[in-house]
Amino acid sequence: MNKNFYEETIEKINDLIKDNQIKEALKIIQDELSMPYIPKKYELIFKKLLNELGMKDKLKKRKYYSRDEIIDIFANFEQYEENFLLEISTYFEEQNWKGYEKIIDKIFQLPNLNKNIKIIIYNALTSQEINYDFIINGFKINPIKNKTIFETNFAIKNMVDLEEHNFKNPSLYDICKEIFFIYLIEEFPNSLFFKYQNINNEIINVANVMLGIRKISELNEKETKIYNIINKK
Repeated sequence: MNKNFYEETIEKINDLIKDNQIKEALKIIQDELSMPYIPKKYELIFKKLLNELGMKDKLKKRKYYSRDEIIDIFANFEQYEENFLLEISTYFEEQNWKGYEKIIDKIFQLPNLNKNIKIIIYNALTSQEINYDFIINGFKINPIKNKTIFETNFAIKNMVDLEEHNFKNPSLYDICKEIFFIYLIEEFPNSLFFKYQNINNEIINVANVMLGIRKISELNEKETKIYNIINKK
């Protein structure tokens, strides 16, 4: 049975641990845990691996960053490595950002800031029910009105459709979910405004290409667009 992306990643991490390549294993784990979305069961596995590598105490003793420090870091983000910025973006959930809306709006408008960082920040603002019209990539977005990319009518209905599809291969279902979530992330903030249409067949056909069951040349125009988006082509 073909393994999905997360299973292959976990296997790679375990191989690195066996070869005593701890630094490399940690980097992969931290990269995965910094993603805006990760299925819960795999998130738990990554966190367990992190703890087994003796990182639990280190994480508990991490430096506290005030709101002003976080803002200053992002105002000068080009001075820092991307992994550090991803880590700092997770601190947004630990702070109350009411009153900082105009400053955060300027962060969203930084042209070269990683899209995943913007999503993590936006999700934190959504959970805090911040009522403010932010400008992200030219779109006016309000965390209360627009919610997250995983809570739109388009996202919820397509996930329900996927769950109700009669998959004979469980791995195919896992890959389809992964493709769909990557598609939502890569299309942010546009994906907040997608009107509902069932794209299950397109997602399944793209998954079959990634499994080697079909050829790229067999994809139609819409499927090719999704394939190129998730592969950043």
